[in-house]
Amino acid sequence: MNQDDELIINIDAEIDDLDDTPTKTLVFVSTFDPNSRVEVIPTANQTVRQAAEVSGLTARDGSAWTVYDALGVEVAHLPSFEMIGDVLYVGPQAISAGNKNKICL
Repeated sequence: MNQDDELIINIDAEIDDLDDTPTKTLVFVSTFDPNSRVEVIPTANQTVRQAAEVSGLTARDGSAWTVYDALGVEVAHLPSFEMIGDVLYVGPQAISAGNKNKICL
């Protein structure tokens, strides 16, 4: 075995710097184009909606939009740090139809 091929482990080595550790992100996907995926690094006190705005996948024409998880549950209001590592979908806001309390004659 060649000395250059040996693996040397230094048990006294310092731990990795925080700058070298991978950063956790949110992955946003457009509901119109599933190939459009953008990773965003959330910041402190930021909601999922605010992080989605950074992604550039939001509606630019002023139409209502929101963020959904993989099950279709709206998560735009949640803190972004709670959703780190998840794939989230940016698309049109669902329109509420019907009213359970309304009586039709």
